Amino acid sequence: MEGIGPGTTLGGRYVVGTRHSQSQGAERWGASDAQTRAPVEILALPTADPRSAALLDAARMARTLRVPGLVAILDLGADGAVSWVAEAPVTTARSLAALIDAGGLPAEEVRRIVGEAATALDAAASRGMHHTQLGPEDVFRTPEGLVEVRGVATAHVLAGGNDDSGAAARADAVALGALAYAGLTGFWPLLRPCALSPAPRLGAGVAAPSEIAAGVSRDLDALCVAMLTNDSGPRTPGEVAQAIGPWPSRPQVGSPTERFGLSRVVGRRSSPSVPKEAAADTLFLPLPAPAATARPPRAGPSPAQRTTRRAEPRPAPSTAGRSAPRPPARPAPRPPRAVPLEPPLPGLPAQPLNRSESRLALLIVVTLVFASLLAGLYGVSKIGSRTALDLSGAATHSSASPKPTGTGASPSSSGLQPLAILSADGFDPLGDNAENSQAAPKVFDGNPATQWVSEGYATAELGGLKSGVGVIVDLGPNVRAKQVTLTLGAAANLELYAASTRSLDGAVKFGATTDAKGTVTIPVPAAATGKQYLIVWFTSLTQAGDGYYRAVLGEISVMG
Repeated sequence: MEGIGPGTTLGGRYVVGTRHSQSQGAERWGASDAQTRAPVEILALPTADPRSAALLDAARMARTLRVPGLVAILDLGADGAVSWVAEAPVTTARSLAALIDAGGLPAEEVRRIVGEAATALDAAASRGMHHTQLGPEDVFRTPEGLVEVRGVATAHVLAGGNDDSGAAARADAVALGALAYAGLTGFWPLLRPCALSPAPRLGAGVAAPSEIAAGVSRDLDALCVAMLTNDSGPRTPGEVAQAIGPWPSRPQVGSPTERFGLSRVVGRRSSPSVPKEAAADTLFLPLPAPAATARPPRAGPSPAQRTTRRAEPRPAPSTAGRSAPRPPARPAPRPPRAVPLEPPLPGLPAQPLNRSESRLALLIVVTLVFASLLAGLYGVSKIGSRTALDLSGAATHSSASPKPTGTGASPSSSGLQPLAILSADGFDPLGDNAENSQAAPKVFDGNPATQWVSEGYATAELGGLKSGVGVIVDLGPNVRAKQVTLTLGAAANLELYAASTRSLDGAVKFGATTDAKGTVTIPVPAAATGKQYLIVWFTSLTQAGDGYYRAVLGEISVMG
């Protein structure tokens, strides 16, 4: 590309090194920050390209995102013939394509990576930004296990995307399903090219993951089939996150899904109606082998008369008065020897019973039935003889019957049951929307010792920067919560809200407590039930050991 090369300085600051890739008229270069000596990634496009202005506008919007899981945009500008965007480097991370190529991933790690990517894209979509070109080269896993997505907003512009947010959200949702498919099978199911081999196509769709690999979870298999073959399923990244959640909060190790040989799944064949050059790229399911008894034998020579072409010697050149010797006929095969069948059940003879044997068998059956009846009558007569129950019909109370203790009722006695939590995120709508979200899933991992901790603030009132921060929990649609129990790691003032969207706007406040410590249980009134999201909102924090004020939440339990 004109105007950029090794040694070029962009923006008076970024020294370009080596080119990493080239796609859609844009180039990616490694560079270093001359001021901080830190590595950066440069996305460059000719300024004369009609998309250059839109690219810089998209990068400027994406730069305002502070969402965990999205590669940050550091700077942007135009230097003569080159418009450029400086991104945070991913040098220590490995792309999903590289992880798959290196041997694959366990199914639950695929679930985790796709779920984290879906959460990040959902946060970007709430600000009107999409990717639309997501592939396994755009999703990275750091050595610590964090998941990062590169190219939000900028990739959409380079692909010439329009302003239809619904279509863009659906494109991202389908791409997330394709990432799950690729992680499970090693093949790429979309027509858009990528570094992986294309998936075997069956008509208008692709083979199901379970047809290509063993150990595929049923829900992931059904999700991939719905999105990639049936054009159904989730329409947005947020719906994808709900469909595959919950996922593990930590990287999963173990064996990847066991992939079958491709020849077991699909075969290539040509058809007179398919052009030769097209047939080579078309994959079909192999035809099943015909059963041995499916076709009646053709009339022909008997086995004794048949000879094989391989055993037939070539006739010698004929001479006058002599003929070529006839090959010896193969002896006829012996008829198969009858093999007696095993008895249908152990202890029964293979041959039918005669009359005397039938009478004896009937007598044995009658004796067994009569003995069973006597044993049953005896057992019924002993019911209640060794218990404190009174079967006489009088309503009496035994002194040994348990009495309820304490103020809390158990799930069985109160009729409440624990509800599943689909996902949890840090909630900071008055700040950068990134309040330690990567640790938020710890609040529903069943272990109060693993905690979500907020960022540090200078005072208990969050340094006067905002009125509160917290955690937002997704319970799924149409869930009727009746009780919320919080396990706090530090004293705090907090409020509880039920919301239909990821916002405090329109949310119903149903609980508040001051200087709360330990375990706090708050009932959910009827006005707050049926909401998808639960928001734990901390308004006053406690000073931690490092001198900063933080909110600490160990566990959230929701009953319904």
